[in-house]
Amino acid sequence: MDTDNSRHAVHLAQARAATGLPPTLNILTDWYSHSVYLMSFLFGVVMAMRSEYWEAVVDMRKPALILTLGCAVLLAMLFPGLPAGAPDRWQAFAGRVLAGTFQWCAIVAILGYAKIWLNSENAVIRYLNRAVLTYYVLHQTVMLVIAYWLRELGLMSASSFMPIVVATLAICALCYELKRRLEISWKARIRAGIA
Repeated sequence: MDTDNSRHAVHLAQARAATGLPPTLNILTDWYSHSVYLMSFLFGVVMAMRSEYWEAVVDMRKPALILTLGCAVLLAMLFPGLPAGAPDRWQAFAGRVLAGTFQWCAIVAILGYAKIWLNSENAVIRYLNRAVLTYYVLHQTVMLVIAYWLRELGLMSASSFMPIVVATLAICALCYELKRRLEISWKARIRAGIA
């Protein structure tokens, strides 16, 4: 599928959904969000299967990393603490632009460096390939629970990002290891019961 056609298809789906089906944030009735995210997912699948995409991502990894770090520094300077109320209009606009740039550049940098550094078969890659679904399913809930409790305890600040990331990674790793060991135990019991 051509990149421009894919991009137009995503915009068309967004425009169509926006006119008749506004976002509701309800998992059962939010057809706008379902259509936008499904199209984005499918667009990503198509792009990931193209070698030109990966070449462009690898070529852009260094500028993307520089932009990611620059945006992170600017965001930390723009929002040194969590705002007590709504930020000024210019501050909110600048924050949105910087946050969006940060997010996309971080994705490009991570994918570009991963394509170079993790493009070989080894024990770590095999382990992470088996663990990815567990991490994917758990990470959002774990992050939100950690952030909720930090806020409830009065410990939430703009600098809470890294502790939340590290704690989320650690909890997901522990949950995966627990799941893996339970699977091994259950399989052994089933084999023993059959034999």
